[in-house]
Amino acid sequence: MYSCFLSSEAKEDLKRIYYYEVGQFGIDQADNYPNMFYDCFDRIEENPFLFPSAEHKKILR
Repeated sequence: MYSCFLSSEAKEDLKRIYYYEVGQFGIDQADNYPNMFYDCFDRIEENPFLFPSAEHKKILR
């Protein structure tokens, strides 16, 4: 099985998304949202070849 690790920048992005969700949709929805990310990360770890590489994508900040 493969492992998926988040960079410190990615962790900060997830925190910002969480706080945005709290402000826009409330804490209950915000608490559910990170679980959706982690479920996807688990799927990627289980079979990474089902998902295309994003190395060619330009990072916008």
